[in-house]
Amino acid sequence: MAAASASAPYKGTTIVIPPEEVTLLDVPRMSEGSCFPSPLTARRWPDNKNFVAHGDFFVRVRWSEPHSSGAAKPATPPERLAFLRAGPCERICRKPEDVRAAIVTCGGLACGLNVVVREIVMALWFQYDVRTVFGIRKGYRGFYSEDEPPIELTPKAVSAIHTEGGTVLGSSRGGFDAEKILGGIKRLGINAVFVIGGDGTHRGALVLAKALSEAGVDCAVAGVPKTIDRDIPMIDRTFGFDTAIEHARHAITCAHTEATSARNGVGIVKLMGRNAGFIALHASLASRDVNACLIPEVPFTLRALNLWLDRRLKDRGHALIVVAEGCSPADAAEYGVDTAAEPERDASGNAKLADVGEMVKGAVNKYFKTEHPGRDVNVKYIDPSYIIRSAPANATDSVLCAELAFAAVHGVLAGYTEFTVGTVDGEMAWLPISEVATRPPRKVDSDGSQYARLVLSTGQPDFSGSVPGAPAREAVWQQAAAKTGKLALPADGAAAACPSAPAQ
Repeated sequence: MAAASASAPYKGTTIVIPPEEVTLLDVPRMSEGSCFPSPLTARRWPDNKNFVAHGDFFVRVRWSEPHSSGAAKPATPPERLAFLRAGPCERICRKPEDVRAAIVTCGGLACGLNVVVREIVMALWFQYDVRTVFGIRKGYRGFYSEDEPPIELTPKAVSAIHTEGGTVLGSSRGGFDAEKILGGIKRLGINAVFVIGGDGTHRGALVLAKALSEAGVDCAVAGVPKTIDRDIPMIDRTFGFDTAIEHARHAITCAHTEATSARNGVGIVKLMGRNAGFIALHASLASRDVNACLIPEVPFTLRALNLWLDRRLKDRGHALIVVAEGCSPADAAEYGVDTAAEPERDASGNAKLADVGEMVKGAVNKYFKTEHPGRDVNVKYIDPSYIIRSAPANATDSVLCAELAFAAVHGVLAGYTEFTVGTVDGEMAWLPISEVATRPPRKVDSDGSQYARLVLSTGQPDFSGSVPGAPAREAVWQQAAAKTGKLALPADGAAAACPSAPAQ
């Protein structure tokens, strides 16, 4: 066949997509009557203000669902959703001089909280000429607590806070009382609330918005999603995640150094991830030194892990294990963990998790003391959980924080309420708080490409101990045997799944 001319223009393959029903996730608007020219229209520069029209939307560009080779396709077609495009509007529905805004941060810390607070203040002041902005201290209870009165936020007050970790406003769990918060909003004359928090905080924001509406109070409620776990549904990513990965990788590197410097050294690093293992997965991929990564979405047993570790130490002399905090070994009870007891709960109602890192450490020590009493194993356990979430935001997260803050401010001035902000397929969107607060959290797809890349990187076998037809002791070696043709760990764990992988 003759080669195509180098000068011929490239032509892609034409794909015909049949018409399908698309659901628009609309957002309530408080004011659809009188509107005013945005202060941004008076600016001479830039020429293109990138205004968005009210009701402008985009459709999620996922026309086929990823699925594993050989796996059955979903019985129902994937949900087709459209989202309101976020951005400045040429005409706004709130007079800037009448806006009295409040900003509150709730729940655990995340890298970039101060950046979001700062950029909301800066956008209100310098893009819309809003001059009254309150900082609500220590979470929701700051609306009504006499011990923590609100503070005034000005550009001067927040000018340098973006260089610091944590939140200048303080944060706390619990304290949500819709009636008391409503009273505080009325007392301060607030008509725009910016809530920065996770799924629980957003559920509270939804209740607050309904209470304001029922009380006839003209007050918009806007959310900015916050979690370093990256498990907020529907949106691409949340601020603080990239920074957390950077610091988690540093902890993993330290654990690797400890493990390789000791005889039969085992490094164990526990990372955040109550329901989803995104931090553990991405930090392990970034590290390239991890030999086993355990996440809540994939079951495992401590016995299978110990059998693998036994062989790993014989062949390589060291091992590095990363475990997400939400992991729960199927055989934890066999190692003295009371799995039947009702867990304690924090002020937000979240179950207090057993320390799975200590659990793995104890199981490893118990196994080698029982099975190999004369064999020294040097286990080092590192828990950097609070370190990775309290650091200042890196460059990538700082940019995202500013974009989210601007989108929230644009939405409120455009008259929207009961919405939160986030990127969907790379586009900034306004989403109904009800959708984000009530949908199940995102999880790692154990049949997806990300988890497959992880396993190919670490070379870890199936730790569930349930490979069909395999004796208990040999179950964890079936994947290695399929690749190498022999029932023994190759020179390196990664080579078990990827022969070309470098030795670790």
